[in-house]
Amino acid sequence: LSLHDALPIWCLCKNQRSFLERMMQKVVGVLVAATPLAGAQDNGQIRAEWAVFKERYGQSYHVEEEERRFGIFQENLEEARRVQALNPRASFGVTKFSALSTEEFQAYKGYQGDDSHVAVAPVFTAEELRATPSSMDWREKGVVADIKDQGQCGSCWAFSSASTIESAWAIAGNPLTPLSEQELVSCIAVTPPGGQCHGGLPSLTFDWLVKQRSGDVLTESFYPYESHNFWSPPCEHTCRGVQPPGTDEWCSNSCYVFTPLCPAEDCDCTSDGTNVGATIESWKTLPSDEEQLRAWVASHGPISIGVDSMSAWQHYQGGIVTNCNAGLNDHAVNI
Repeated sequence: LSLHDALPIWCLCKNQRSFLERMMQKVVGVLVAATPLAGAQDNGQIRAEWAVFKERYGQSYHVEEEERRFGIFQENLEEARRVQALNPRASFGVTKFSALSTEEFQAYKGYQGDDSHVAVAPVFTAEELRATPSSMDWREKGVVADIKDQGQCGSCWAFSSASTIESAWAIAGNPLTPLSEQELVSCIAVTPPGGQCHGGLPSLTFDWLVKQRSGDVLTESFYPYESHNFWSPPCEHTCRGVQPPGTDEWCSNSCYVFTPLCPAEDCDCTSDGTNVGATIESWKTLPSDEEQLRAWVASHGPISIGVDSMSAWQHYQGGIVTNCNAGLNDHAVNI
């Protein structure tokens, strides 16, 4: 079983309909069902929307914080109108992120790294690209797990990685098994300031699994996600104490950190094969080319990619984003 980590900027900037446009019209998740914004609104209208927003998302603030959040909400509505004008094929407006500042919204991202435009040789020939089907929805084949919520933690890289593995494992003929994002968030050491809720990369995740865990990934039911509020507990369940002073807990806490503290004679951190939901053998970086990605997704399955999300996604409700910024990839998702 091989996994594949593609790192293009995922944004559609073409007038013609492409494979990704057709596919994303099927898989796009709408944050909230609301009428797209159009034209200026008076303060009364905005106050009414603010009241609906607070009720829908269970938000309440003390007096000073109320006014500060309302001011942010107003600014975000204005930004949503600006982005809407640039993207007529998408809808923007009130979402659950509408009372967050740009800096606060950034905390939900976690894609760290400068390898977004690595030069990679084409995988498919021109003839193979022409033979690629015009559409493919892997959900219809029962190999894509339900959407999950990473919470206020920059752990998108872990969710994207786990989702790619879940699908690859199921496509290979195994049961579709939810995998542990918490294992990846808590146990993979990323060069500071990354790591845990501060970001990572699918490529680092796949590499760590193959080299450190024999490709094994623990199940979500055994190691559930606990990092919704920008806090990640220490690594657990991955190492075993061999002799004192090593214990299972101490070894798991100490071995998978940026500077490991545990000596090999005291701890065994190889996978023991228990509570494993999926196993991978290898992974591959794909070229940042839409036609190559289209062919790979159609023939092999979902992939992990990095995208620039700050330009539009805070206010995004649905549809196809066509006005694209060639900015820094800051969020890991799946195609």
